[in-house]
Amino acid sequence: MLQHKLIGKYQINCIQIAGPFDLDAFYTLLRRLLEDSRVVEKPMPVLFDLRQADFSNLNLPEIRQHLMKVAALGGDISNFSCAYLVGGDNSYSFVRMASVFSELTGILPEDRTLISASFTDSVSWIAELLNEDAGDITRALKDADVPGEQLAAKG
Repeated sequence: MLQHKLIGKYQINCIQIAGPFDLDAFYTLLRRLLEDSRVVEKPMPVLFDLRQADFSNLNLPEIRQHLMKVAALGGDISNFSCAYLVGGDNSYSFVRMASVFSELTGILPEDRTLISASFTDSVSWIAELLNEDAGDITRALKDADVPGEQLAAKG
């Protein structure tokens, strides 16, 4: 499952992924977002909720190939700030490795990313970027059916 929600007032892109991670579906979503003038004109923070994602079907060559495709999309991806909400050590390791490759490929600098297993820390980081109250953003995310800390992680 790959689901995208735009969290209204705060203009936060929330992308929730559950089950086996599908690189093709993820690429298609990124391409559509970069074609959206609202997103490109004023890059909005992105919260990737990966707590229920399963990365076991992916290997290093696939990840590198995917990142090369993303880099070829153009657009100004490097203007985005991304919080990756992960489910545990395995998913943290995978996202960290992909983040390093992403920086090396010139897609997104590491200083514009946060990788955390904490919903609260992820929301606080986004709130600081937006100069908004973290409690207000948490309520907006919950109103959009984005589970908070209580969501059980996969790995």
